[in-house]
Amino acid sequence: MLWLGWLGFNGGSTLELQNVGHIVITTIMSAATGGIVAILSTPITALWSKIFENNPETGKPELSSLINGILGGLVGVTASSAYVDVPIAILIGAVSGVIVTFGNLLLKLWKIDDPVGAIPVHLFCGCWGTIAVSWSLKGTEVYQDNNNVLVQLGSQILGWLTVFVFVLILSWIVWVIIGGILYSFDMIIGNQRKLSKTGNLWVRIHRIARQGIRVTPKEEIEGSDGFWQNPKPE
Repeated sequence: MLWLGWLGFNGGSTLELQNVGHIVITTIMSAATGGIVAILSTPITALWSKIFENNPETGKPELSSLINGILGGLVGVTASSAYVDVPIAILIGAVSGVIVTFGNLLLKLWKIDDPVGAIPVHLFCGCWGTIAVSWSLKGTEVYQDNNNVLVQLGSQILGWLTVFVFVLILSWIVWVIIGGILYSFDMIIGNQRKLSKTGNLWVRIHRIARQGIRVTPKEEIEGSDGFWQNPKPE
């Protein structure tokens, strides 16, 4: 359903109707290639788990790998779907499939919980798709002002860094505010947890916000679903 909707999303973003067919084709090819490459690269996860996690896996392709590979290909080609030809779209999708697979492995290595693989699909492949715009065909809207691929590549990287820094800072501010509010609610209902008072003001604010957002270790073990509605007695 997402794949079908993405055709309308990419195709409907153009201002000229004659470009819709080309956009749909590049979108389909990138998505299909991303899914295939993600499946083909799945056995690498077994080797990775055996070396770094001491937990050998069968390396059997999973449905989630196929789905996330397709979504990665869709994300990767979105920015350039109107400006690349089919071979480049296939390449973008192939790289996206690899990024999805290795992105999940990196998250496991960094101990970041991402059950559905959304970070590799949307963050990692989104970064790759932004940079891949520099591979657009000459004579398209991307290269109206210059014909230098390196200049365009630098512009794409600069744009990516600008968005990254802006979102990082704004997200931190928003989550600190939300965490502080939730921590205040915990204090009101008498569910306040003891916090270390070490560190400067910046560290203490971050610690309060983090505690406000996170559940307790006990709730993590027992499962937080329904915990607040039906808490288990001590």
